[in-house]
Amino acid sequence: MSEGPVDAKRELADWFSPGRFALMLALAFVATFWGVLTGTEGFYRSDYGVLGYPAMHWFREQFLSDGLPLWNPFSNCGAPFLAQWGTMCLYPGSAFLLWAPWPWALGAFSIGHLWLGGMGMYFLARDWTRNNVAAAFSGTAFAMSGAAMACLIWPNYCVGLGWMPWLVGCVQRTWTEGGVWTPCAILVGTMQMLVGVPELVLLTWLLIGVLWLCSVPKEKRAWHWTSLPLVAALVACLSAAQLIPFFDLLDQSQRDASFRDERWPMPIWGWANLFVPLFHYGRTDQGVLMQQGQFFLASYYLGLAVMGFAFLGLWKQRERRVWILGGATLLALMLALGKKGFVYSLLVDLFPGGGIARYPIKFVLLAAFAIPLLAGYGVAHFLAQTENKSESRFRELASVIIAVVAEVFILLVLAHGLKNQFDLMPEVRSNTSGRLILYGLLIIAFLKGANPEIAVKLRKIYLTLALAFLAMDLASHLPGQNPTLSAGMFHHDLVEEERDTLSPMLGAGRVMISPEAEKVLLFSKVKDPAQDWLGKRLAWWSNLNLLEGVPKVNGSMTLRMARQDELERGLYPKDGEAPDAEGLKDFLSVTHITSAESAVTWTNRHSAMIWISAGQKTVVGEPGAALEKLLSDEFDPREVVFLENDGSVSEETNRGRATVSIQSAQSDRFACEVDAAEATVVVFAQSYNSNWRATVNDQPETILHANHAFQAVRVPAGKSSVVFQYEEPGLMLGGRISLPTLILIIVWLVMAGRRAGRSPSPAANHEG
Repeated sequence: MSEGPVDAKRELADWFSPGRFALMLALAFVATFWGVLTGTEGFYRSDYGVLGYPAMHWFREQFLSDGLPLWNPFSNCGAPFLAQWGTMCLYPGSAFLLWAPWPWALGAFSIGHLWLGGMGMYFLARDWTRNNVAAAFSGTAFAMSGAAMACLIWPNYCVGLGWMPWLVGCVQRTWTEGGVWTPCAILVGTMQMLVGVPELVLLTWLLIGVLWLCSVPKEKRAWHWTSLPLVAALVACLSAAQLIPFFDLLDQSQRDASFRDERWPMPIWGWANLFVPLFHYGRTDQGVLMQQGQFFLASYYLGLAVMGFAFLGLWKQRERRVWILGGATLLALMLALGKKGFVYSLLVDLFPGGGIARYPIKFVLLAAFAIPLLAGYGVAHFLAQTENKSESRFRELASVIIAVVAEVFILLVLAHGLKNQFDLMPEVRSNTSGRLILYGLLIIAFLKGANPEIAVKLRKIYLTLALAFLAMDLASHLPGQNPTLSAGMFHHDLVEEERDTLSPMLGAGRVMISPEAEKVLLFSKVKDPAQDWLGKRLAWWSNLNLLEGVPKVNGSMTLRMARQDELERGLYPKDGEAPDAEGLKDFLSVTHITSAESAVTWTNRHSAMIWISAGQKTVVGEPGAALEKLLSDEFDPREVVFLENDGSVSEETNRGRATVSIQSAQSDRFACEVDAAEATVVVFAQSYNSNWRATVNDQPETILHANHAFQAVRVPAGKSSVVFQYEEPGLMLGGRISLPTLILIIVWLVMAGRRAGRSPSPAANHEG
């Protein structure tokens, strides 16, 4: 005897319960990233291997030995670390990275947050569509999309995406229900805020703001219109310990309102990749497939079924939120085109500060959030029509299927007609065939599972298969999207066996990659990924010097001190021949420089000075006037130091006899003993930042701008004890705001929870 439609619907909902979907999604990730999640392999491609992994590994080592790392003296001649924001120093989830074994920890951390995002999308879609099957479809589509998978090379992006649906859902409930949802929204918003993806944070809050402005409560309540500003303000307060140091660093960094980096917009034909993943893709020397002209996101393919159901939802669901999601998708895809989409240029002109953000392609992440939700609406619509036995249901779905398949074939024809030397047409054809086959299998399984005439047990199997086909489509659409290396390739001993030189110690020397070697490493032609990775480790390229604690002249800190960045660009010019600048290299303590024979071997320099020196003749000039002199062949750092006439110094002094002995060198504290025949200055070859403090004989001393980007202090004749200490006053100030706010939120959460336990929660004001 068959079950009634109500019982069948309830049983299907129970089958796709939160717990079961969590297990399904986890299994999908395990099947996709088995080697990473079992610890036998690790991600390495692009920024994951050379930027994120070494930075987070150094954060772990520093935290366990010395506490929170405030300053990184190993990169870019020194740069703030905690204030970078993207280093996630204050993100509570980073505690996992401190205690879990590496390299497994960072890969599992990133994948785990994509799983978290899938669960958040499940709950958000279930709340909006009132359908567990649709929620499971949306959750899978979001967590395993090409865009989400592309973000695996940036752990903080995975975290930001992971909290995005939770934040939208929680904040929306603050104005529909209030109560416990308000402190929950504040905590979730803070979790996303602390990971340092400003573009993603801004896109999330803009979408929330539009939803809030367009919502119409059944009852006119002041709380509805005050809830969002209150939540946003308290998120800012709770995040103040991170935000205040960040904005202080931003003010001193190479980025400001005039900063523009409009590289890597979506190509004008980029929308085609939503249907044909390899349309105008090429292959790098290491065999990685990348979109031609855009090398930031490896993919933003969302699945043919997802696109089809999104069209259906946008077409048939007459709901305000659907139109908002559709508008957000269109706007995001237009902005991702950069100047070619016109909207981006208009936005930059209206908001000049938007130049702080980089790469227009990042806007596609908003579409990668909205389209799975639209697809959930489409799935829910078809299932409802099927339950009601609507005669139009198959006609509607057939129209969408035909439209999607026709779009794919049109794009295949265009791909052949517009092919260039980099196109991989055999791969395009075979890959697209695979997408169409999986699309067909998914639709067949979905239609079977949606059929109310068959047994519920079979419906469960078919709908689960439909989700499996979706996961397979997304996991296989870009072969080698996240390649891995053996976990042993990340071990410290690996390069120690190959290295032909001893690395310099902190305070005693630095390594410098030559401009020629920098270009070779950046545009590496080494085809074997393992050899390419080993070579870059031997070259201490990008942030890889952090794995071994090797001080370096340049580096890959996202925000660098503006003056140091100017100096670095002088040493590494984009155009023209790089200067010899032997005197500047001596001042920067360059004890090792890339050899002329190979980009991964080193030549010793015996003329380098230690980081702290004294006794030079002082020459006072206007700010910025010293840069050209530092890069010239005539500069002798033992004879002269250039100070800036900033009001605190105006008199010049002659060269005098002085000796310096460095007593201790730590990441954020350097101490030395100076013996000077007469009053002089002590010069510290560490990037100038206003948060450095100096004492001379235990008395505070003003730090002067020296040699364009560095530091100096006056010392009297005789023996002096000098200490340079980096402090983070923004952290202390922010902490005095964040800590009371946290206590307030916890008390609020407990009280609201007790109140909710005593009385039934008010019904949410759902639209539609």
